[in-house]
Amino acid sequence: MKCGFENAVAASFCEQCGASLARICPKCGHELSPSAQFCRACGTPVGPSPPPIHYTPPHLAERILAEHAALCGATVWMRGARQTG
Repeated sequence: MKCGFENAVAASFCEQCGASLARICPKCGHELSPSAQFCRACGTPVGPSPPPIHYTPPHLAERILAEHAALCGATVWMRGARQTG
């Protein structure tokens, strides 16, 4: 998952960039299961799967923050209007 796209658990390839999502043994090239600690073909220790990358593109993060600020400002304004009106 090089691009950061969150694919379905059972996906074999990334729906966004097409990269293979399979874990491969660095020693023999055998495909590993997601929970493998060792390669079942050659016994090489491979460790746990890396945690998923949570990536929010900068343009989306800016929009989310702007919307949040607008909502918070509207909430404060509405509270003030209720108290004075």
